[in-house]
Amino acid sequence: MAILNIITFDETEQRIETPLPDPQTMQWDSADVEAEGCSGTNQLGEYFREVLDDKITLSVSWGSLSDMEISRLLSLVAGENFMLEYPDARLGQRVTGKFYINSRTAPMYYYTYGSADEEDGWKWQGLSLTFTEV
Repeated sequence: MAILNIITFDETEQRIETPLPDPQTMQWDSADVEAEGCSGTNQLGEYFREVLDDKITLSVSWGSLSDMEISRLLSLVAGENFMLEYPDARLGQRVTGKFYINSRTAPMYYYTYGSADEEDGWKWQGLSLTFTEV
């Protein structure tokens, strides 16, 4: 079972799971979303805040990837938003949520000159994606 799956549905509403390559690291984070202007300290020194929701952020990175691997992975998460199945730390189980990619970083590692049976290509090391819950 893959750690992360992109979830889509076909024309008959059949669920399709497309596994992402297993990442080298993944960090789960939960952040409160507060109402604008509804948090702070009053004249009595009491703290107040109005929490509307909490949102999950997943910071994920991969090791060495070929041109084909990184292109496929970035294509799978290229949409404005998408459904992602992932392990949730708070719930202790796999859940599905709607996410978008907040940032993408892909340092190039080196260029390989292919042999007779291999194509030239770039190697990428440390692709990092930040998945943010919608």
